[in-house]
Amino acid sequence: MSRKWRWLLLMGMAVSWGWAQTCTLDVGGGEVERLVNIFQLNGYQMGHLEEVRAQYGLDSRMIQDEIDRLFAEHPQDTREEMQALAEKYKVLQQRMQRMAVAADTEVLKTFNERQYQRYIELCQSVYRSPIHVVPTIYGPDGRPK
Repeated sequence: MSRKWRWLLLMGMAVSWGWAQTCTLDVGGGEVERLVNIFQLNGYQMGHLEEVRAQYGLDSRMIQDEIDRLFAEHPQDTREEMQALAEKYKVLQQRMQRMAVAADTEVLKTFNERQYQRYIELCQSVYRSPIHVVPTIYGPDGRPK
């Protein structure tokens, strides 16, 4: 086997085994009830989840508006203009992805030890990298200590 093919095989294995995608909750998605049920969120956590979702909705709409303006106003006649458009679009996509992970992180910070452990187990079962946070300790009143 040539060095080139060995290198490609090695890189393919490294990508499939070593560089897993981030395990997200998809706080901005439509499956909120599923999150509440799977992790048995308490009232405080559900309230915080709704706050984070509302802020994420506002912020993602602003970025989506930027994307819409970019496609409507950016010249698209030459190869160079299309490459510039693609680079600008990629930056906006990356902002959206960072914002989604930040929203998930905010919700995960409210998880107790048992909920966070469940999250890690689910991530491992689908070969995703969990977002690392320190679980919250709750008092008898259901509020964070």
